[in-house]
Amino acid sequence: MILLVLSVVLLVALRIFFFWRFQYWEKLQIPYLRPYCPFGCLPNPLINKEKGGIILKRLYRNVRDKGWKHAGIFVFVTPVYLPTNLDYIKNILTKDFEHFDDRGLYYNEKDDPLSGHLINLGGPKGVTMRKKLNSLFTPSSLKMMFQTLNTSIEDLLQQIHSRNTIDIHKLFTCFTIHVIASCTLGLECNIFKEEHLLFESYANKFLVWSRGKWCLQLLAAMYIDTARKLKVRTVPKETEDFFVKIVTKNIKYREENDYFRQDMMQFFIEQKNANTMSINEIIAQCFIFFIAAYETSTTTLTFALYELAQNLDIQDRVRREITSVLLKHQKYSYEAIAEMKYLNQIVDETMRKYPPFLYVVRRCTKDYTIPGEDVTIKKGIFALISILGIHHDEEIYPNPQKFDPDRFSKENKKMRHPYAYLPFGEGPRICIGTAVGKIVTISFKITL
Repeated sequence: MILLVLSVVLLVALRIFFFWRFQYWEKLQIPYLRPYCPFGCLPNPLINKEKGGIILKRLYRNVRDKGWKHAGIFVFVTPVYLPTNLDYIKNILTKDFEHFDDRGLYYNEKDDPLSGHLINLGGPKGVTMRKKLNSLFTPSSLKMMFQTLNTSIEDLLQQIHSRNTIDIHKLFTCFTIHVIASCTLGLECNIFKEEHLLFESYANKFLVWSRGKWCLQLLAAMYIDTARKLKVRTVPKETEDFFVKIVTKNIKYREENDYFRQDMMQFFIEQKNANTMSINEIIAQCFIFFIAAYETSTTTLTFALYELAQNLDIQDRVRREITSVLLKHQKYSYEAIAEMKYLNQIVDETMRKYPPFLYVVRRCTKDYTIPGEDVTIKKGIFALISILGIHHDEEIYPNPQKFDPDRFSKENKKMRHPYAYLPFGEGPRICIGTAVGKIVTISFKITL
């Protein structure tokens, strides 16, 4: 009898708790999507197999269909702000960035060292790290990567000519790993000759998501202090051990043999010797540069060639442009790529239809009053921006499922809101390696 009474009391208490939490946005007089106990606005994560970005796109569409500029949603019982108006999004990402200068992502530099990378770091620590790394991605630095890129392309052509049948996805993976391992890790290797692609294996241990992993990441982000006390890991130990070994052996070899190469790894060695970056910070940045470039480049290449195979008129047009530009320059160069306007449009349209990142996360770091509205977003509230929702919004991109590179002609771009295209985010925390991934993608397509 006592157990029954306690159960009833617990259920009533939970009901009251959920009812109280689900009134959050109503009290602020912000329109909100109706939540359901206990998952809020999310489908049941135990049975739903959709990615978070797909779910968020659907929520974005619901808000847009209601004619709202923004809305409140709930992730379980946690209130989350969902802006859909592009001016509101611009304010959060750029104009009023000081109120949203943190992604609010979980990291634990002590127990999960590789999680302490630029993407996860927030606040002053993230700003400081970004300032240190900005010099790696200047136009002059990108030009220096071309020698590495050209060597990789030569190896790629040998592979293509030596085979009758090509597994295109595997070829993409090999090429991307070859380029990124050399540019970010400073490794002189021919990944095409490796029987077992160790880089791919250990990268995928981190990249492949399960429902359990998604829920863990979500809860760790919402309850960061608790997750740190529990020593939650986001990077598998095997992946950490692999990258620690690769980077430390590389640094040791260069220092012991007085080996110098003007690349990213040399920059990190100089930072280490100047005591401006620890070895763990260096490994974490090498890790995320490799992971981010590998994942985005491979994915974009795959979808771009798929669309070219489906649209032969686009394929013929870009082939003519590439041939014309290369004849003019007499060689493949950084400057030649800049002149290939239509090829760049194809890459942009690929990342519009298949964005490498499906959403942007920001956490409010100080109370923020929405311009033009008597509404304040409180410190600690997460803001989610649906990149996939914006890119597939037919009010912004008519017939969004059609692959149309002319959407990104100079004239058409001027007609759109500048924040209608966000494949890598925008503002002070835009993905720092955007240019590298785009160059790798374009280089591969020129080769083919």
